[in-house]
Amino acid sequence: MKKVVMRIGHASFSRHTDGLWAVLVGMALLLSMFGGCTPRPSPTSTLTVSDVNALITQADRAYQAQDWAQAAELYDRLVRIQPAVAERWLRSAWSLRATRRYEDARQAFARADALDPNAYWSAYGEGLTYWNLKRYDDALAAFQRAIRIDPTRPGPHEWRGRVYLHLKHYDAALDAALYGLHYLPEDQDLHNILQEAQRRLRWQP
Repeated sequence: MKKVVMRIGHASFSRHTDGLWAVLVGMALLLSMFGGCTPRPSPTSTLTVSDVNALITQADRAYQAQDWAQAAELYDRLVRIQPAVAERWLRSAWSLRATRRYEDARQAFARADALDPNAYWSAYGEGLTYWNLKRYDDALAAFQRAIRIDPTRPGPHEWRGRVYLHLKHYDAALDAALYGLHYLPEDQDLHNILQEAQRRLRWQP
């Protein structure tokens, strides 16, 4: 009788052991199948400070050489590494605009502006990019913001006048030119815009 019990116990133990082995083999197969999906560290996480500084130098050189495609590619890498640095976004935006990637440039200018709302060059560049995108009301708002930041620079005054001329808002173009000439009385482009607005108003029915 004891012998029978021992046999039954051995058979039960064998079945449990076989089941355990099946589970282990299954887990091993799953691991071998999905092992390639294990998340890998981001390439940027392995960069040293020296690597980042070298990348900045390379990007700045491309920017200064007006190699816009190369600069855009390098600054795109930099903004991923240093997303809180407004200057990286700003240079990325200008590089993208120079390669006519206007929507990408607009987004980069917006990021730079969010990080530094008082930056003249991001407001001005955003205005130019909106002009390229034919979003004229947004362009006028961006140029006006640039003027509030620094009214002594000619670009935003001139472009406000040009946008208004393009829209055939000649009174507004006249006002924009006069306002700019208050700060920049010798600016020839503003004088030209003023004369064109006056000419159009004379011939306006």
